[in-house]
Amino acid sequence: MQWFKEGPGSFVLIAMLVLIGPIIWAIHFTALYLTHTLVCVSLSRDAPALIPIIIGIATLLAAAPILLFLFWPRLLARWHGDTHTFLRATLKLLLVLSLVAIVWGGISAFMVPVCV
Repeated sequence: MQWFKEGPGSFVLIAMLVLIGPIIWAIHFTALYLTHTLVCVSLSRDAPALIPIIIGIATLLAAAPILLFLFWPRLLARWHGDTHTFLRATLKLLLVLSLVAIVWGGISAFMVPVCV
């Protein structure tokens, strides 16, 4: 396997596919806390009521592609970069762990008081 060859078997493409769950989680995590901080610091007193709605929508948007990968196996069947099942199993494990982390972060918006 070459590192940067063109096509579905390239190392960079395989690494991006395996790490798609943690990448989505990192973007979601950053967006949650950035939104929370900016709303609490810079906006009016009525704006914190929007934080749970914004975080709920962001959580659904972050969980959607992960659920799509997990429950639509044809997306993974077209992935020709792995001749063995190890990378597919690793991808599924990271997707499940990322989904748990995304849901955990989204639930915290409804349990913790806003702008305290």
